[in-house]
Amino acid sequence: MPLNISDYQTVIPTRVVDEANNTRAPLPPIDVVAFLDEPQVLLDSQGKRFVQTGILRVRRGSDLKAGDEVLLPEGIFGVVGAPTGNRNHCMTGADFGWARYKIRRGG
Repeated sequence: MPLNISDYQTVIPTRVVDEANNTRAPLPPIDVVAFLDEPQVLLDSQGKRFVQTGILRVRRGSDLKAGDEVLLPEGIFGVVGAPTGNRNHCMTGADFGWARYKIRRGG
């Protein structure tokens, strides 16, 4: 039984194709729902910086990997790590249809 998520948005993530020049290429569009934490202030010798983290729900089967970037209305977020929840429920076998990624911007 998939999660009934109707307020998703379709985005075009990017992936590095040339590390030396930080050249990125677009990936196929994917459906996402972002749950963002409040921005946090980081103070260092150069002044204030902000970092924001969150969770990105992505339809299962999407080609999203750590290091990819996703443009959301709040800014560009990087994908951190592999997906979680990217399997069927361990007791019922239900496929919820969405995987969960950690995302971050700034810092």
